[in-house]
Amino acid sequence: EVTLAFDGNEALAIAKSEKPALIILDLMLPGIDGYKVCNILKRDAEFEGVPVIIVSARDIEKEHIEEKITADRFIAKPFDINYLLESVSELIGRRVTGA
Repeated sequence: EVTLAFDGNEALAIAKSEKPALIILDLMLPGIDGYKVCNILKRDAEFEGVPVIIVSARDIEKEHIEEKITADRFIAKPFDINYLLESVSELIGRRVTGA
């Protein structure tokens, strides 16, 4: 099951209410950007072990980024859908097995 959020505030609210198994997050979000959403979730004990995949067209290695990104995986756009699906499978599997 997939739930969509259209900005950073909504993403945080949905995450708190629905307790997702995994979060796929874009960096360029209105309101609270994806960097902050990811870091807020990763610092919250309630989301310990919930994998976050960041999907973005931004080249974070070439940009000056003030905030460290704490995501479990970064996937650059455009991306191969099979790679995204493999990443989801791997990260959810890691969560289930505790690896």
